Amino acid sequence: RIRKTERASKAGNENYQTVARHTGRCEMDTHADTCVVGANFLLHELTGESCDVTPYTAEYTAMRDVPIVSAFTAWTNPDTGETFLLLFSQVLWFGSKLPISLLNPNQIRHFGRQVSDDPTDKTRPFGIALDDGLTLPFAMQGTTTYFESHVPDEWELEHCQTLEMTDTRNWEPTTVQISKMVRTGPL
Repeated sequence: RIRKTERASKAGNENYQTVARHTGRCEMDTHADTCVVGANFLLHELTGESCDVTPYTAEYTAMRDVPIVSAFTAWTNPDTGETFLLLFSQVLWFGSKLPISLLNPNQIRHFGRQVSDDPTDKTRPFGIALDDGLTLPFAMQGTTTYFESHVPDEWELEHCQTLEMTDTRNWEPTTVQISKMVRTGPL
């Protein structure tokens, strides 16, 4: 549930500040209907909106007034050593309160980026298609698909290319329609 709040404008900066160069995982998570960014992101901009994050079990209560933000994380291409700033908009800000980030591949797909999170698909690179034929490769540990990134430092913010990963327009996960994939064979 998204709503404008006064608290959202105050909550992001002071409470969960992150530390430059801190590294963490960005895990692909379709259970989270919106990307949730943690300690490996730098807050860029508050939207002035917030939402209540509903738990998947009745064992604990919803988290109230979680800020909706745009935030940066830095990814270094393992093949070239070049670092890119990845800008995620319309995401939930947990900052230092969450050691990892949970990225919904469907929110990224909705923006137009191809996400191949099926390690058995030999027709596409396992990762996110970026610009100019570049792929951000995924790794796996057990059944968890992820990539490593870090909080950008001042030099990276000034000199590295920024790649937008999600849309800046309001993300309404309950109304989004992702293109239907065509099944070509038996299940």
